[in-house]
Amino acid sequence: MKFGLLGNNTHSLSPQIHQHIFDDLGTNDTYTLLAYAKTDMDVLLQQIEAAGFAGINVTIPYKTEVIPFLDQLSPAAQTIGAVNTIVFAAGKRYGYNTDYDGFHLALQAHGVNISSKTCVVLGTGGASRAIVALLHAQGAKNIRLISRQPLQKKADCLYAEKWGGHIESYAELYARPTCDILVNATPVGMYPQIEASPLMTLPVGTGDVVIDIIYRPQETRLLQQARQQGKQTINGMYMLVAQALRAEEIWQKRTWHTAYIQYLVKQMEQINGET
Repeated sequence: MKFGLLGNNTHSLSPQIHQHIFDDLGTNDTYTLLAYAKTDMDVLLQQIEAAGFAGINVTIPYKTEVIPFLDQLSPAAQTIGAVNTIVFAAGKRYGYNTDYDGFHLALQAHGVNISSKTCVVLGTGGASRAIVALLHAQGAKNIRLISRQPLQKKADCLYAEKWGGHIESYAELYARPTCDILVNATPVGMYPQIEASPLMTLPVGTGDVVIDIIYRPQETRLLQQARQQGKQTINGMYMLVAQALRAEEIWQKRTWHTAYIQYLVKQMEQINGET
């Protein structure tokens, strides 16, 4: 079967992750990068389906844009309002969100407890939406979303309010930085712009845990600053692998043990360090 990744990211590790899974399963399945500039999404999905793809993952910037062109959403995708996994079956398109599961498993693997914590999430895109939903489900006391344009996107404001949160500017974050957990859900600092950071300096008062869902580089400038301040740092590798395996569970109709996630994370960390 044919699978792929729809987005504009040509530096993703997803092909290596899925190929490793296919090799372990002993299948002839393939996984291809489908990098497209913004275009007519319905036509694009028709072309992908006509090319014989059984399913695809979706990444920046299409996680919310694909939704109007899908026939059915899973309950999680419906609630989150973002899709990162699609199944093509019997002429229908089914949307799922596995970022939610991936982030949840990453927190569990690193022993991070969300209950009663104040959380700051940088960014309001598709990945941010899954993260906010998970933080709320895990009992976060307060969720603050930080955006460069906090009042310009009504849909983002409504989404934040849905979970009892609110959107603030970066200036407001620097003025009131106190939080327990900070999560970067923006692509700022991702390869090849590795010198960039969503925060030029990590504000005093930022919590003991800093998470960056970027995995390339393995330590972003944001995480480097946090580590130097003695904070627990978590990159995006575990989330990436866990969400990929969840997508494979949907496509392959099977499950994997947590130990396999850990094994695959180590394999990808080695590959990531070589590139």
